Amino acid sequence: MGFSFLNQIIDYAYPNTRVSAWKSFMLKDEDLRGLSSAKNLEEYVGLLEHTAYKTEISKITRMDVNSIEDLISSNYIRMGELARRIAPKKTKTFFDALQLSHEIMLINRIMNLLDAGLEGKNLGIDYSRYEGVTSSDIKKLTRGMGEVKNTGDAIELLKHTRYDFIQKAPQEDLRIPGYVSTMLDRYYLMNLWESLDNVSSKDAKIARKLIGMEIDAANIMVLLRAKQGKYKGDRFMIPASYKLGGKLKELSGKEASEIVSALSGTPYAAILSEGLKSYEKDGSLITFETSFKKYILKEYKSAFKSSLFTIGVLLGFLKIKEYELRNLQTIAVSLDNGLDPKDIMELVIE
Repeated sequence: MGFSFLNQIIDYAYPNTRVSAWKSFMLKDEDLRGLSSAKNLEEYVGLLEHTAYKTEISKITRMDVNSIEDLISSNYIRMGELARRIAPKKTKTFFDALQLSHEIMLINRIMNLLDAGLEGKNLGIDYSRYEGVTSSDIKKLTRGMGEVKNTGDAIELLKHTRYDFIQKAPQEDLRIPGYVSTMLDRYYLMNLWESLDNVSSKDAKIARKLIGMEIDAANIMVLLRAKQGKYKGDRFMIPASYKLGGKLKELSGKEASEIVSALSGTPYAAILSEGLKSYEKDGSLITFETSFKKYILKEYKSAFKSSLFTIGVLLGFLKIKEYELRNLQTIAVSLDNGLDPKDIMELVIE
């Protein structure tokens, strides 16, 4: 057993122990089914008070989706901060990049509410919940929300921040559905990818596989959306890859069926084949997106269970928590809109 391997075990001995304890507090599939069967938000909140979210959810003052989202996001932020603190020092740059997820989620949440027709002063978001994990750039955005009337105003507030690539975008790009979200994901994933130059070779190998899968999935979805929307997707592509390499340029402008065929022999062929019939029937890309999310979650769960004494344990845990948060958000919004439990569970990523 070499010294590097021994050092790796020493570095991750404490994180391994902590994550093993956290694992018992994760929501199980039956918890999600129980929550999706709640009669209303009051019952949903009551059920959450018997889970790991009880510390945050017990502080609820308004029974609405925004208040619930603030509180369950607080749990995700708290666990992310704990994971960052116990991570080995040599992974600090990577975990700092990972923390950007909180900012990205908040910006997306703001933009989605503005797109829904609300003005900045009426979004109902408790920005104090994000105070400890957001940069001065985000504070500039949130401080100015009182004067914001639409997404254009919010984007203007990102001028001279790390996110000003959105503000500098041509107007025709800003009119593309999902443009802001796509560019934020691109920025986030590239930051993660580049930060892996600062971790050990063993950690980098595991993390490049996991993050590389997300990048590949994001790039494939860019190609599919661009073809459907009749615009060039090349400028939205993330310049990195795990399994696709030079294939991406060849796939630009291709139909979904051609992309599926060209990706034969990659892990993504089966995922895309599964959604192709549905896409050809109704033209919706949602099945592709859902299938990719399920595949990515499965891979992170695998890393969480099997990559002991590596970055895979912490990275896997945080991704599972992220999906847990998104599932809880989905269930709350669905209950508020009166969806049937069966329909809600079809939206949940397990």
